[in-house]
Amino acid sequence: MSQVQEIWNKVAEFFVDHGIDFLLGLFVLVVGLIIVKVIGVICKKIASKSKTDGAVASFIISLIMAILDIIIIIAALSIMGLNLASILTVVATGGVAIGLALKDSLGNVASGFIIIVNKPFKKGDYIMVGGVEGKINKINLFNTILTTWDNKVVVVPNSVAVNNPLTNCDTASTRRVDLELGFEYGIDIDEARKIIATVLETDERVSIEQPYQIVLTTFKDSSVCLSVRAWTDTDQYWSVKFDLQEKIYNALYSQGITFAYNHITVNTAKENNGIPSEFRVKEFKPSTEDYEIVNEKKKNREKVQKEKANAKNKKKTTKEKLEEIIDSSPSDLDD
Repeated sequence: MSQVQEIWNKVAEFFVDHGIDFLLGLFVLVVGLIIVKVIGVICKKIASKSKTDGAVASFIISLIMAILDIIIIIAALSIMGLNLASILTVVATGGVAIGLALKDSLGNVASGFIIIVNKPFKKGDYIMVGGVEGKINKINLFNTILTTWDNKVVVVPNSVAVNNPLTNCDTASTRRVDLELGFEYGIDIDEARKIIATVLETDERVSIEQPYQIVLTTFKDSSVCLSVRAWTDTDQYWSVKFDLQEKIYNALYSQGITFAYNHITVNTAKENNGIPSEFRVKEFKPSTEDYEIVNEKKKNREKVQKEKANAKNKKKTTKEKLEEIIDSSPSDLDD
């Protein structure tokens, strides 16, 4: 109970000695943060009217507001009478631990600076990075905001945008539309090519300066593939791609040319219970010559077996005679 009373007395003593300073510091903190927010709004309006890229402007504004927030907090703590030297000493002592804890966050900030310097993309560009894709909305201090075609918001850490392969689809003024069309085997390729060429030439959005291509690319199990490659303005890429697919399909279908689909053709035979002739087992009938050959081989085999048996018996008889001579007594030998 005495410790609680002691802590309470110290708190009361602090407010008696520094109560006005504390309230003044709190006032500076609240008003200062509000002013920083207002400054951020003003900067965004100025950036929107200038020629500065919106993504770059959003990153710079986020950085400025973060610095101003830190300055306001330090100023408020100083006015409250807190010992900033002690606070900074504690922060410096724990700097390593703080650095390790904020490693990823600090890496995102550094990556943000790299994005601003290298400018791999700008606001409104359609990019693909880290397995996601969408249009650049803005670049913040720690992340980049993308908007997908179905109006989803994707937050990508700045380090992901820097450390992974990035595809910017809007860097060039033109973009190629690639269509892969599969037809059944046996169609007239030249006729299909003429129909597709007519569709491309009648679409004003298809570039004339960069010639289109209609080439046979691959042979698949159930189809022969034609690749259609046409150039158009980058901002019209998706509308041109979707329209060309529909127009080409309708044009080919009207001329009786259909697209292929995966299928298996099975051929069956009607005679002999549906078994093809090449797979049927033929009936075997041995001839007289076959019987003679078999009998001759049988006689030869019996003859060889008999000769082997005689040779074995002859060896046995010789061995028995030797054993009799050895076993005979000396008296028998003298007689």
